[in-house]
Amino acid sequence: MGRPDATLVGIKVGTGIGAGLVIAGRAHRGETGAAGEIGHMRVEGRDRRCSCGRRGCVAAEASGHALSRLLRPVGVRSVDDVVSRVAEGQRQAVRAVTEAGRLVGAVLTTVVTILNPRYVRFGGAIGVLEPFLAGVRATVEARASAGVLNGLDIGASQLGENGAFAGLACLVADELLAPPAVDALCGP
Repeated sequence: MGRPDATLVGIKVGTGIGAGLVIAGRAHRGETGAAGEIGHMRVEGRDRRCSCGRRGCVAAEASGHALSRLLRPVGVRSVDDVVSRVAEGQRQAVRAVTEAGRLVGAVLTTVVTILNPRYVRFGGAIGVLEPFLAGVRATVEARASAGVLNGLDIGASQLGENGAFAGLACLVADELLAPPAVDALCGP
């Protein structure tokens, strides 16, 4: 995908929304391990109650669960139904998924402005849908500065909707094979 020392934001949009951060080629989990909790960043002007108890979190507005709830009047019962309806070109589903992308794009603009990554990659059943990605790109391009946009590459993970699992496996391997962990197992 590019340089091994690149900065990457990986976002999974499936039933919920979460992110992983790679800064200068190294996984970044934050001081308490909560880095990447973007699903609980607030979206301006939104008020739906989130599972965390707060209102207006992007996960409450744009996750697969939120979309299936929004599209229930047209027979959608699950995230898989949302994906199927988008694949069929059903207008309400395409519009809802595009709007979800815009909402995630609003939150992502803050993230990319602070981190200035080279890559943003999406996984998850919703995150890889083209209408979703179009909404994200349009919002980030409209809101972020030229310096942040220069070289920014937003797209679906090459690993598709399951890219987050591969990233998690890499994090586990990183932890298990880090020099301090190996030294603890093998001795000095």
